[in-house]
Amino acid sequence: MRRGLLALTFAVNVTISVLATSQPADAAGAGSYGDISSTVVPQPGGAPSIFIPAEGVITNSWSANGGWPSYPIALYTTAPPATSTTRGFATSRAVAVLQPDGSPSIFFQGVGGSLWNYWYVNGTWDAAEIASSGVQSAPAAILQPNGSPSVFVVGPNESLLNYWYIPGQGTWGSATAAGAGSIDQVPAVVADPCDGTPDVIGEGPGHTLNEWYYSPGVWRGPGPITGTGTVFSAPGVVLQPDGTTSVFVVGPNHSLLNFWWHPLIGVDFPACFRPNNNTNSLGEGTVAGPGSAYSTPAVALQSDGAPTVFTLGPSGSVLNQWYIAGSGTWGAATVESPGSGTSQVFGVLTQTDGTPEVFFAHQDGSLWLSSYAKGTWANVNWGVSDAPIETFTDPS
Repeated sequence: MRRGLLALTFAVNVTISVLATSQPADAAGAGSYGDISSTVVPQPGGAPSIFIPAEGVITNSWSANGGWPSYPIALYTTAPPATSTTRGFATSRAVAVLQPDGSPSIFFQGVGGSLWNYWYVNGTWDAAEIASSGVQSAPAAILQPNGSPSVFVVGPNESLLNYWYIPGQGTWGSATAAGAGSIDQVPAVVADPCDGTPDVIGEGPGHTLNEWYYSPGVWRGPGPITGTGTVFSAPGVVLQPDGTTSVFVVGPNHSLLNFWWHPLIGVDFPACFRPNNNTNSLGEGTVAGPGSAYSTPAVALQSDGAPTVFTLGPSGSVLNQWYIAGSGTWGAATVESPGSGTSQVFGVLTQTDGTPEVFFAHQDGSLWLSSYAKGTWANVNWGVSDAPIETFTDPS
């Protein structure tokens, strides 16, 4: 395969942003086996590996020995079709899960509504087309209890489709989890802490937030989480320490909203968090007011298990909101200042020392990471894309 299609120029421009308020110094849970899919995942040693979409190519770049090597995925191996204006066949961002050995497996939408899987094994990338048509969004993925992936996408007429790998057969199963008119945006998925089955959360008709879950042997839902006119983005999700889910979405007028399940008194851990099973209750709140959030939230956990959230803010800024458990309030900080030209936030990863690191891109193609340490954000320009970086599924 051709290497280095997406040229990266490495720089050492470091800026320090002092926070107006202090954030807890630690964060917990560097991504691990079974975690929610993300554009950024850890390598076995904890260093980041990121998947960048540009001109139909998914470029994997990873931190190693003080540099950022890269490798192109979804590259046309022969001349592109005459109708193609790109160098690769990916039409969405890629999401990754970690295989049981810690190496990544990624999924993305391809040309013609196809769905693709690339996975790293024995020093190389293998590939398979999961579906040849019918896919109308970027995917979300988790691992099944057996370690194999289960993938969710928006299908024809806003249906919800599920594909899962069957190891004994070496094939992919498929099913319609929810019929036409069910889901409008890229879904999010977590594994139920009780039995490992998938719970899918997504924006439904009328800007609602809904849940679908598998139990037992059939898909159930939608379980309504919000009313109409509430949700204007794909959700960002994270599992709380008690096994329940916390969901973040862009709300009306670019506010940032949080919905979370918590078990009722007397219910043992783990809590099966079905909204309508009478074993738990739903909390909801506004994290940040109007004009605060312009991208799907990227979420990680702090060392105390409370969430920290990153979004694209107004005028090309990057904003961070984190929950302060002791006071029951949200802290706020600007990671990247307005006017800096940020075009998208890729994702957030917990560093090996427990602190968050957020990845984002500027409109000029420069690639940035910002690491939190001792009350400051250090912004590092670690590369430059030689092709326009693609932005997908902006909030409506």
